[in-house]
Formats: sequence, C-alpha cells, structure tokens
Amino acid sequence: VFLIWGLDYDALTSNTSFENIYTGSFVFITVWVIGTLGTFSLYHVNSLQISIFKSLKKTELELKERNEEIKSFSDKLQEKVNEKTQELKEKNIALQELDKRKDAFLANTSHELRTPLNAIIGFAQFMIQELKSSLPKTHLENLSLIEKNGIRLNFLVNDILDFSKLQKQSFELQLEAIDVQEVVDNVLNLSQ
Repeated sequence: VFLIWGLDYDALTSNTSFENIYTGSFVFITVWVIGTLGTFSLYHVNSLQISIFKSLKKTELELKERNEEIKSFSDKLQEKVNEKTQELKEKNIALQELDKRKDAFLANTSHELRTPLNAIIGFAQFMIQELKSSLPKTHLENLSLIEKNGIRLNFLVNDILDFSKLQKQSFELQLEAIDVQEVVDNVLNLSQ
C-alpha cells in the first residue's frame, strides 16, 4: 500500500516533511497514471491496428472472392455469347441458302407457269375473235373473264421474274415513252 502512494516505510519514519512525501507521491502517481494510460493507449492503439488490419485482410479476401466470381460469370457469359454468335452465323448461312432456293424455285415456277398461261390467254383470245358470232353472250363473257384473269396472272408471273432478276442484279431497264392513260386503264381493268 505504501508503494502505491509512493511512500516507503523509511520515508515515514524519517524526518522528511509531509510536503516532500506529498510531492513525491504526486510525482509517482502522475508518472504511474501516465505510464498506465500510455500503456493502455498503446495497447488499444495496437489492438485497434490489429483489428483494422484483420478487417482489411478480410475485406481484401472478400473482394478477391467477388472478383473471381465476377470473372467466372464473365467467362461463362462470354462463352454463351460466343455459342449464340456461332449459332446465329450458322442459321444465317442456312437462311441465305434457303433464300437462294426460294428464289430459284420462284424463277423456275414462274417460267413453268408462263408457258401454259400464255397458251390459255392465246386460246381465249382466239376463241373470242373467231367464234364471236357463233357463241352465246354468256360464253363470250366467260372467255373474256378467262382472258382478263390470264393476263392478270401473266403480270404477276412477270413481276416474280422481275423480282428474281432484281435480286440477282441482272435487271435491264428499257427506257421508252408510254401512254400513262393506257397504263392506268390497264391497272383499273386488272384490279376489277
């Protein structure tokens, strides 16, 4: 107990004045408090530094794990994008091939339709001109209807062939003067 107050037994038994004992005790207590606080503060600073260091290490490890997860996700996503891109390329090639086949089919079919269609139009026109006087009016109207619809189908077939030529870029324009009124009349007649 005497040591805590900075006193020892000799100091109490000697002729030292109370003021000297008090001053010595005060100095000792002050030094002890500062030392204790310093040690306490250093301990807590070190403890705080260790805690911050551990926390930073933990955060660093978590960030590393998250970065690895993100990289893994990014790699998987890139792999899927590459797969889908390859699939799209393959489908695009297949579609282009199908488009070529469709164009070839339309061109062939149009040519195949054109010959019998021209024959039907020709026979209808021949019968109208040659048998005009001997056929009843209803038969003439029916032949006229066959001729009109044949001509309309012939225009459609020609449009398909022209479209096919446009796609192949082998279309040749024939520039010439036309009668607009005649074209409009033909369009109106065909659309009825």
